[in-house]
Amino acid sequence: FWVKLNSSHALRQTLYWDQLIANGAGCSNETNIYQDFSGRYGFCDRANGQMTKPAELKAIAAFVLLTVVFSGCTLVSLFCTRIYESWGLRFSAIFTILGMISSVLSFSLVAASEWLQDLLNDRNGVLPVKDTNTNQLVAITGLKLHYGPMYALMVSTFAILLLSCVSLCFAASIEDVEKMEELGPENAEQSLQGNGDTGKEPTDGIQLA
Repeated sequence: FWVKLNSSHALRQTLYWDQLIANGAGCSNETNIYQDFSGRYGFCDRANGQMTKPAELKAIAAFVLLTVVFSGCTLVSLFCTRIYESWGLRFSAIFTILGMISSVLSFSLVAASEWLQDLLNDRNGVLPVKDTNTNQLVAITGLKLHYGPMYALMVSTFAILLLSCVSLCFAASIEDVEKMEELGPENAEQSLQGNGDTGKEPTDGIQLA
């Protein structure tokens, strides 16, 4: 996500959350930072108190990371298809499903965040910045959030994972059919029953007393 600042905000520096917390003035009552931002959205326990990073933002970052991890696991498991054949494809499909779940959860948390929803609404968002003239933290209001490259990347990742999941499941079923055809009807039946045991009594051989 990104927020477009107008010319009146040119001398104000946008801060990352770690910088905001490390500054120690995020809950200060000397400016409007507490009234319009940190106190309004519950980021501080009290005025002039301790500021903490919102839990929903931590969760969004965690689910985004999980999406990347599951996408990587999908690629790794694809390299195992030569050994595990259709099972490698099935494991890849499972990882794509987990990746989709993670991305959907990150979208849901964005929709549930009061602060992010206010930024999405027209001219209703609030953003903490550092005024370079006074060197104090202030809250600028009347902002609107725009979807940036990271959001587009997450949407594209979800779409790619969805298509990959369908393709992998289809490829796994084709792999099973081809394997059964290579084995033939008799060998396929023995493979399903295990160790070639058909349940019939032997007609020849030596009987032991």
